[in-house]
Amino acid sequence: MSFADRYGWYELHPFPGCSQIAVCNDAFISTRYRGLGHGKQQHLERLQNAKDQGYNYIICTVNSANSEELAILNKNGWQQLDSFVNIETTNNIQIFGKSLELY
Repeated sequence: MSFADRYGWYELHPFPGCSQIAVCNDAFISTRYRGLGHGKQQHLERLQNAKDQGYNYIICTVNSANSEELAILNKNGWQQLDSFVNIETTNNIQIFGKSLELY
């Protein structure tokens, strides 16, 4: 499911085989709105939205070159679970998780 506002968008999907886990594999803030706190606001909205939908845990993937998103995740208590190299893009991808019960 996609969610958008004038600053950007994000997606939340149920984890296959475990409907209590949300997967956020896309989040985007338009270039002209970056550095103004909209990423942090979208992050908090994403967590609340997932919690409101009944998810207990959220997972996201982040390109390791995306320092802005990594900073948001690290500042907000996400735990890095693993990393791998995407064989299609050769990008290093990091996987993060966060319990929504503690949020």
